[in-house]
Amino acid sequence: MKSYVFVLAFTLVGCGGGVVVGDAERADRAPAPAPAEQGMACASLHGEATLSSYHGDNYASSAFSFEYASQDAELTRNEFDVVYEDDIFVVNTVTDDRSTIVDLGNVRLADVPRTVDVESYPRGEWGEHDALQASIGHTYYVRSVDGAGRLVAAFRVIGLVPGVRATIEWVRSTDSDAMVVSTTCGL
Repeated sequence: MKSYVFVLAFTLVGCGGGVVVGDAERADRAPAPAPAEQGMACASLHGEATLSSYHGDNYASSAFSFEYASQDAELTRNEFDVVYEDDIFVVNTVTDDRSTIVDLGNVRLADVPRTVDVESYPRGEWGEHDALQASIGHTYYVRSVDGAGRLVAAFRVIGLVPGVRATIEWVRSTDSDAMVVSTTCGL
């Protein structure tokens, strides 16, 4: 109860109405991040996107950037975190990319673990942890790492026409190394 009271007091005094990070009910969540991260708008932390299957001339509409919460190639400088292609989600999208993706199965976004041991999950389409089959109702944990930075995000497939388009509900962590879900952004 004390930690809940602390979080509530921190929310009212420390954030001034910004995004609240952390959940006193969940011991596996990280503590609240530094104040610079607390002012992130909900639209940059949680939302939905529809990705059309990539076929050579539609890269931006087949891709999504969790960092920018966008499919706009100009805004993201054409650097995306996930691409949907031929019913597969691919995360290694740039030359120096060391990103990983794992399929958590039927897990609510609010219940995504703080961290995952990638090696404890099956490898993907090409024997690595960078491309996985799209499955309706499944949640995917993404650890994006490249020269532009790093982040943690997760998404759940809420609509799927295999090989045509996938609609995802996504959440971006407020911590670049572990999943920390905002408690005020609708999850």
